[in-house]
Amino acid sequence: HSKEMEELVNSYLAKLSPHDRSPKLPPSEIVSRCFFPLVNEGFKCLEEGISLRPGDVDIIYLYGYGWPAWRGGPMHWADHQVGLPTILTWLERMSKQFPSTDHFVPSALLLECVQKGITVEEYYRRKENHAVSSGRSRL
Repeated sequence: HSKEMEELVNSYLAKLSPHDRSPKLPPSEIVSRCFFPLVNEGFKCLEEGISLRPGDVDIIYLYGYGWPAWRGGPMHWADHQVGLPTILTWLERMSKQFPSTDHFVPSALLLECVQKGITVEEYYRRKENHAVSSGRSRL
């Protein structure tokens, strides 16, 4: 960070009343606030048919937005590093805290995956296996 930016931020904060200042958030909460809604939007893209598979969402973020490749994309990260129940619990808490916005309302697909105890990758693997066995594969 730069000295100029620090001075600008400190100047701004000095003008705020104590009531207007937000509490300091721990790094883990900042990560949650940035990325859990992003993952939720990925679920909504899958629900709406904008994306066909979770890997499609991951590819867009890897190559289009610079998501760190070693994390495997946001959907993979949610499935294998964070856990869908953790994301759902956090979204439900934030949705109650901020009821005037639908930004934190959990997607129906996320709810379904958590209720079934499966990852979104497993959900789509089962869906594709069912389509293949019934002769309706998109392949």
